[in-house]
Amino acid sequence: MASKFAAYSVDKNPATYDEYTFTLTELYRQIAKDELREDDAVRERSLTEMRQWIANNPHIRKCRTDAKFLLRFLRLRQFSVPMACEALERYLALRELYPGWYKNLDCKEASMKEIFKNGPFSYLGQDGLGRAVVLVRFGRFDDQKFRPVQDGRFMALFMETLLEIEEVQIGGCQVFVDYAGCTVGTFEKWTTTELKIMMEAYSRSYPLRYGEIHAAHLSKFGRPVVDMFLSFANPKMREKIRIAKDELREDDAVRERSLTEMRQWIANNPHIRKCRTDAKFLLRFLRLRQFSVPMACEALERYLAMRELYPGWYKNLDCNDAAMKEIFNNGPMVYLGQDGMGRSVILIQFKCFDGHKFQPVQDGRCAALVMETMLEYEEVQIGGYQVLIDYGSSTKANYDKWGATDLKIIMDAFSRSYPNRYGEIHAAMLPKFGVPMVNTFLSFANPKMREKINCHSTIEELEKLFETTQKPISYGGSVDLDEMNRALWKRVEDQRDVILGLDEMEIDVDYYASLWDQEEPSSEFAGIVLKQLE
Repeated sequence: MASKFAAYSVDKNPATYDEYTFTLTELYRQIAKDELREDDAVRERSLTEMRQWIANNPHIRKCRTDAKFLLRFLRLRQFSVPMACEALERYLALRELYPGWYKNLDCKEASMKEIFKNGPFSYLGQDGLGRAVVLVRFGRFDDQKFRPVQDGRFMALFMETLLEIEEVQIGGCQVFVDYAGCTVGTFEKWTTTELKIMMEAYSRSYPLRYGEIHAAHLSKFGRPVVDMFLSFANPKMREKIRIAKDELREDDAVRERSLTEMRQWIANNPHIRKCRTDAKFLLRFLRLRQFSVPMACEALERYLAMRELYPGWYKNLDCNDAAMKEIFNNGPMVYLGQDGMGRSVILIQFKCFDGHKFQPVQDGRCAALVMETMLEYEEVQIGGYQVLIDYGSSTKANYDKWGATDLKIIMDAFSRSYPNRYGEIHAAMLPKFGVPMVNTFLSFANPKMREKINCHSTIEELEKLFETTQKPISYGGSVDLDEMNRALWKRVEDQRDVILGLDEMEIDVDYYASLWDQEEPSSEFAGIVLKQLE
C-alpha cells in the first residue's frame, strides 16, 4: 500500500513556504496559549525568523522548513526562537552522528514489523488534559532475537511518527512504563554506550514534551541498568520520572500500621494459641505479601500449619544434631552473600546430598534449618533469593531415594509455606536419570515459582550467572566454598536458640489440617521444564 503522505521538501531556502492554519480543537488552542505562549501572531513571526536562520546557516545544507516540522521545536521551547534553533541543531546532529539508530526508519523493514507486533509500545490516545498517552511494556522487547540498536530504531520510528501529530507537539506525552515480564536478558543486552545514545535522544535531542513518566514492576535485577539509563537524562526529565521504587510498598508508616493490625489479628484468632509477635518475625510475612495484612496473615497460618502437620520435617531443628552437622558439612547448600541487586545467593550442589546414608526427611530438615536461619536476617526478607542449582556429578541414588510424598512435603514448604521471596532459580547439568524425580518435584511448585525456574544444559551457562566476587574456585572464580560454609554454620549456631524457640508456637492442629491445601500437581509445567532441559 502506498504511503498516505508524501515526503516533505528539504530545500532549506525554498521560493515559497507553506501557509499554516491552526485546525485543532479549542482544547489544544488553549493549551498552546497557556503553556506554550502560542497564538497566530507569535507563531507566524517565529516561523519566519526560524526559516531565515536556517537559510542563513552555512552548517545546515538541507532541512525541512514546513510549519509542522519547525513547530515541534518552537513548541518545545515555548517559542523562544534561539532555543528552538538550538534544539533543531541538536536533533539534526543526533541523526547524522548515529545514522544506524535514527536514519532509514522504514516501517516495511521486517524487524520493525516484528518488534511492533510484539507490542512493546502502544499509543492509547489523548487523556483529558490533551496529553498523548503511551504505554511501554518493556518485557515485550525480545531479549534474544533483536539487538539494542534494533529496539532503538523501532522506538525512534514510533516517536518520529508521533511528532508528526500536532496534538502530541502541543499536549506532550504521558508515559507509563511497565517492566512486568522482563528477564535478566531484557536488561543485560544493553551496554552503557547504547543506554547513553538512547537517553541522549529522548531527553535532549527529540523535541518531545513530557508530562509525567510513571514506571512500575521494576525488578531488582533491572534496577542497575535503569539507574544507569536515568543517569544520562537531563535534570528536567528526571524530575518527571516516578518509579515505584519500593517493590514491597514498605515505609515507616505502612510498616507500623501493618504490624499493629497483624498483631491484633493474631491476638483475636482463636485457632492460634501461641505465636511470635516480634517485628522481625511478622515482617517476613508482610514483606512476602507486600504489606497486604490479610494475605500476610494467611501466609502466617500456612507456615504454622506446615510446622504442626509435619513436625518430623520442620520442628526441633537443632544444629547440634549429628546428622544435621554431617549433612551440612558435606556442602550441599552454600550461602555466597548478597549480589549487586541485594539478593541472597544460594548455591545448591545436589551431588553433596548423600544418596545412601541419609533419608529425604534428614536432608529436608537440614534445608529447613538453613532457611529458618536465613529468614532471621532482614536483608534476606527484603532482597529475596537467587538460587543456583548444580546437578553435575550427582548419582542415581541421589534421586531414587525420594518418594512422591517426600517431594510434595518439601515443595509445599519451599514454594507455599516458608515466607521466601525468590528472584530467579537456575539449574544446570540434570542427568537423564534424574529427570523423572525433578519432573515430579516441580509439578508440586506454585505457578509463581514455576515462572522463575530456568534450566540449563551446560555448566558454562551456570557459571555466567555468578558475580565475579561470588564465583567459587570450582567454577573458575576465587571464592573458597569451605570458608563460606563455615561462615554460614556460624550463623546457624548463633541462631540456635531462636530456631528451637519456634517450637513453642501452638495452633489448633485439627482446624488447620482441614484447611490444608491439597492442590493437584501440574504435569503440564513439568513437561515444559523438560523441554528446556532437552
